[in-house]
Amino acid sequence: MKKIQVVLLVLNQRQLESILSTIRLERVELCAVLVDYPQMLPLEKLNISRELFCPFSDFLGIKTRYSQAYWLLAGFKHRLRELGQMAKWLERSGIKRDRIVNYSVLYGFSRLWMENLRLTEQKSFDYFATGISYTEVGLDTLCLPGCEGINLSLSSQDLQTGYQTAQYVFAHQPEGSIKFVLIGLAPYSLHYYRKYTFSSKNVDLMYQLTLGTPTGESNKARLVHYLLPDWMRNIYFNITGSQADANYNQTKSGINQNFTIEDFLNIETDYPEHDKKDNGNMVASNVEFLKAYIALCHKHHAVPVLLMWPFARILQEQYPTHVLETLYTNLKKIRQEYAFEFVDLFDMKLDYSCFYNVAHLNRKGARLASNELADQLRNRNVLPRADQIEPAKVTYAYLFEKIQSLSKEDYQQYKKDMLQKTIKLLQKKRKIRVAFFLYDYSMWCGDDLYQYLVHDKCFEPVIYLCLRADVPCNKKIKEDFENGIKVFREKGMQVVPVTHNTANIDHNDLIFYMTPYTNVFPTLMQPQNISMNTLLAYIPYGFYVWEGNGYKSYNLPLFSLCWKIFFSTNYVKSLFEQYASGGITYGCVTGNPRTDYFYNKNNHNGFVWKKTNSNAVKIIYAPHWGISAGAKFSTFHWNYAFMLEYARQHPETSWVVKPHPNLSISAVSNGVFASNDDYNAYLAKWDALPNAQVFTGGYYQEIFSSSDAMILDSSSFLVEYQYTHKPILFLRREEQKFNGFGEALLERLYQVNGHDFNGIAKFIEEVLFSEKDDEKVHRLEFFYKNLDYLSDNGCLASEKIYHELEDLKE
Repeated sequence: MKKIQVVLLVLNQRQLESILSTIRLERVELCAVLVDYPQMLPLEKLNISRELFCPFSDFLGIKTRYSQAYWLLAGFKHRLRELGQMAKWLERSGIKRDRIVNYSVLYGFSRLWMENLRLTEQKSFDYFATGISYTEVGLDTLCLPGCEGINLSLSSQDLQTGYQTAQYVFAHQPEGSIKFVLIGLAPYSLHYYRKYTFSSKNVDLMYQLTLGTPTGESNKARLVHYLLPDWMRNIYFNITGSQADANYNQTKSGINQNFTIEDFLNIETDYPEHDKKDNGNMVASNVEFLKAYIALCHKHHAVPVLLMWPFARILQEQYPTHVLETLYTNLKKIRQEYAFEFVDLFDMKLDYSCFYNVAHLNRKGARLASNELADQLRNRNVLPRADQIEPAKVTYAYLFEKIQSLSKEDYQQYKKDMLQKTIKLLQKKRKIRVAFFLYDYSMWCGDDLYQYLVHDKCFEPVIYLCLRADVPCNKKIKEDFENGIKVFREKGMQVVPVTHNTANIDHNDLIFYMTPYTNVFPTLMQPQNISMNTLLAYIPYGFYVWEGNGYKSYNLPLFSLCWKIFFSTNYVKSLFEQYASGGITYGCVTGNPRTDYFYNKNNHNGFVWKKTNSNAVKIIYAPHWGISAGAKFSTFHWNYAFMLEYARQHPETSWVVKPHPNLSISAVSNGVFASNDDYNAYLAKWDALPNAQVFTGGYYQEIFSSSDAMILDSSSFLVEYQYTHKPILFLRREEQKFNGFGEALLERLYQVNGHDFNGIAKFIEEVLFSEKDDEKVHRLEFFYKNLDYLSDNGCLASEKIYHELEDLKE
């Protein structure tokens, strides 16, 4: 076949290589490539003669020689509309319109949209949405509770392609599953037809390859298809739906900001050019597409809901009246033939802080507008009322959104009503699956609780141990993870290793989070993605004695979502109740299961300390991770070398180094060590001593119980070690902040500055070697008054928590 002459005009030289990958070069006679600064490009990689590359200053000569060639326009610097501007300039320069082709095919494809479309083939939904970019970013499906929806809107989606998308969805959804359809409109929807918009013609290609819509009859449309490589023709075959984002959260997170002065200066560009003229044929065509769309919804027994989003006030006030009149007039005429709901939010008065630019809502605005949409749909019996919502139909993200719109008291009542539905469902189950979520097995505290559950025929316990999803996995993290799996299995516990952020998780009826920092877990283990037919609970792995970043640590999202939280002390419970924005539904002071061990005087202690002297003093060194981030408690960067050298020079001591799980990451990122290998080499030096060893796992209670003292800068161990009644040396730094409980405890403990090496040595010599523990009586007085939960509850923490689960039994 004869090759087709083309001139390739590239608007952004950085995109040149990817653009060339979309052209079957064997089918073209490439006459020239117009691109900025061709002399600066690595052309040898492209396998194209250097002579073909020309700067834009050569345009006139190229035009004279190749005016009859097809001019392929591709790429853009800032906005797709630049393609339209360039096309006009070429036409004014003498290139015929039918020779100018939009070939920015890569930029018309939305992988996220295709993933969402694929998902509609795999699971059923209660509703879907189509529309232009205003619906893409304006609709927050989390605000429409009781129904599961998916957003299939997309920038440059006109009524025709919205209708074609709907045809595809209805064809792949079970008949009757779709209850309503959100048809997003813009004021200019009847004036907008991509057939007449050069910049967005490339989007047609995606719809053609995914929905199977006709290619188009123009020579230019056929040319684009002819030049496409096979990998692009088959692009939808590689879409699995596994990366679907039904609410476009990725898109929303990218525009979660307020608009700027520049947006005001560019306000004229937010009136699309087709608003400035009235094309009767275009309006008539769009009216027919809209009528066909509404009729399609009726055919499938779905309520068509037409929807228009708010614009910023300045745009509302200046919007061309004839455009709005055309829309409203035609909607009235259509209503004479077809029934539909129309939710008109165009005049909704929102502050400028609700917009990303003058025409598009940011996340805050989307939430407000979507809540208004939900209220109107409830009033029209399209959405279920709050008392009709099934827990399985909403995730905890929906519940968290309620915190923003309800008082603490109203939120608590709403939450209790929702959770009561879940409890009733669980009470009917023969066996309740109880999951424990943790990312480091040193956080595990549930041996006894696990045994209570495994011996109760109503419960099935399972542990999910995860590799952290928020940081790169280094060798040390991987080793600790694998060791944790091994230990749990050796104890006969059911454990599920989770190694990937996209891992699928079986349904669980009750989840115990062992850390409040849920971003460390894979996506489907985070509360916002968990259905409300699962209850959430929290057993704190720490004892909350630090002030918590201005008390923000008592207001993490998980706390306001939990069914129950099991506190170590009344003081901590009071802080949560005060600072959690949604309040605490049910907080129970049980004590902490990890300290149950110390109440059992018959425990077998099999831990072996490395000693060169049988009378050696046994010391735990437990450095925290927070050097420059999080709770800035760590003094490790000051004293890590001193501690190692002191142990080396004092064989009359025996040491266990118990670093925080995050210390390896922090020590490297803060330059204490150049790499993880260097950090591991430091720990290896401890292990190589005849009187020291490193312990990084869980089940450290035997170490605590058999030790003589602890030197630390960790806030949690500060309390936990009190159950041994042995002395502590706490290493101070200025940034450490404690709450009232922590300050009261510290007054009964030994303290020195973290780089006071003489003070550290003095503690070992006087308190341990000479046994002058003057603070012991004060520690014991504080313990029995504030920490002795066995005396307060009459049972250990594990048993107390187990009894708290009896609500779930029938």
